Amino acid sequence: MSERCAITFLARELKAHTGRTISYRRLWNACVDGRIAAEQNDIGRWTYNPADLPVIAAALGLAPAPSAVAA
Repeated sequence: MSERCAITFLARELKAHTGRTISYRRLWNACVDGRIAAEQNDIGRWTYNPADLPVIAAALGLAPAPSAVAA
Protein backbone atom coordinates (compact mmCIF):
# COMPACT_ATOMS: atom_id res chain seq x y z
CA MET A 1 0.00 0.00 0.00
CA SER A 2 1.34 3.44 -0.94
CA GLU A 3 2.05 6.06 1.65
CA ARG A 4 -0.45 8.92 1.48
CA CYS A 5 0.87 12.43 0.77
CA ALA A 6 -0.44 15.81 1.87
CA ILE A 7 -2.18 17.77 -0.88
CA THR A 8 0.40 20.52 -0.38
CA PHE A 9 2.59 18.37 -2.68
CA LEU A 10 -0.16 17.68 -5.21
CA ALA A 11 0.14 20.85 -7.33
CA ARG A 12 3.84 20.17 -7.96
CA GLU A 13 3.19 16.50 -8.74
CA LEU A 14 0.39 17.37 -11.15
CA LYS A 15 2.64 19.87 -12.94
CA ALA A 16 5.34 17.20 -13.30
CA HIS A 17 2.75 14.69 -14.55
CA THR A 18 0.77 16.95 -16.90
CA GLY A 19 2.91 20.03 -17.53
CA ARG A 20 -0.01 22.16 -16.36
CA THR A 21 -0.38 24.27 -13.23
CA ILE A 22 -3.21 24.35 -10.72
CA SER A 23 -3.64 26.43 -7.59
CA TYR A 24 -3.62 24.95 -4.11
CA ARG A 25 -7.01 26.57 -3.50
CA ARG A 26 -8.53 24.75 -6.49
CA LEU A 27 -7.09 21.46 -5.21
CA TRP A 28 -8.41 22.08 -1.71
CA ASN A 29 -11.88 22.89 -3.07
CA ALA A 30 -11.83 19.68 -5.13
CA CYS A 31 -11.00 17.71 -1.97
CA VAL A 32 -13.77 19.32 0.05
CA ASP A 33 -16.28 18.91 -2.77
CA GLY A 34 -15.37 15.23 -3.22
CA ARG A 35 -14.31 15.66 -6.84
CA ILE A 36 -10.94 13.97 -6.35
CA ALA A 37 -9.79 10.91 -4.41
CA ALA A 38 -8.59 12.52 -1.19
CA GLU A 39 -9.13 11.80 2.48
CA GLN A 40 -8.77 13.78 5.66
CA ASN A 41 -6.39 12.22 8.16
CA ASP A 42 -6.92 12.19 11.91
CA ILE A 43 -5.69 15.77 12.31
CA GLY A 44 -7.82 17.12 9.45
CA ARG A 45 -5.11 17.38 6.79
CA TRP A 46 -6.19 16.37 3.27
CA THR A 47 -4.10 13.58 1.76
CA TYR A 48 -3.98 11.64 -1.49
CA ASN A 49 -2.49 8.39 -2.72
CA PRO A 50 0.29 9.10 -5.26
CA ALA A 51 -0.89 6.08 -7.27
CA ASP A 52 -4.13 8.01 -7.92
CA LEU A 53 -2.33 10.88 -9.67
CA PRO A 54 -3.58 10.05 -13.22
CA VAL A 55 -7.16 9.71 -11.96
CA ILE A 56 -6.91 12.97 -10.01
CA ALA A 57 -5.48 14.78 -13.06
CA ALA A 58 -8.32 13.51 -15.23
CA ALA A 59 -10.94 14.53 -12.65
CA LEU A 60 -9.50 18.06 -12.69
CA GLY A 61 -9.43 18.19 -16.49
CA LEU A 62 -5.63 18.27 -16.58
CA ALA A 63 -4.76 16.09 -19.53
CA PRO A 64 -1.02 15.76 -20.01
CA ALA A 65 0.48 18.45 -22.20
CA PRO A 66 2.33 17.11 -25.29
CA SER A 67 5.71 18.06 -23.82
CA ALA A 68 4.90 16.28 -20.52
CA VAL A 69 3.93 13.10 -22.38
CA ALA A 70 7.16 13.12 -24.41
CA ALA A 71 9.33 13.60 -21.31
